[in-house]
Amino acid sequence: GAGETVLEASAVVVTVPLGVLKKRRIQFDPPLPAPKQEAIDRLGFGVVNKLVLVFDEAWWLPEVDCDCFGSIADPQHHPRGMLFLFWSLAPAPVLVAEVSGHAAAEVEQSTEAEVVRHAMDALTNIFKVSKPVIPAP
Repeated sequence: GAGETVLEASAVVVTVPLGVLKKRRIQFDPPLPAPKQEAIDRLGFGVVNKLVLVFDEAWWLPEVDCDCFGSIADPQHHPRGMLFLFWSLAPAPVLVAEVSGHAAAEVEQSTEAEVVRHAMDALTNIFKVSKPVIPAP
């Protein structure tokens, strides 16, 4: 039909957003095998946000000698997915924190100061024994 493009090949690598596959916007001929289509139907996706914290120095070194660190959320204080993983961009004094799921949607309704405070609370909890005082970003 109008606006449609037909491509023929013996093999393809398709890299499109999951939503395109879930809505079946691409018609494969022959159709995808049932197990692949069922896997696509089962896959989910959601909101992920990142918070970049820039410090004067990489205070977490040399104690943290890996690219990332995190903690398991305390559901009484922070919802699941709230600032659970921190990526170190060392030697730059930068941490990138991840927020996912319902917590990511919650963060989008928060002020920058509130999110930074949550991040500093999470870092304080992670490093409470070895670094009782963490500098502000």
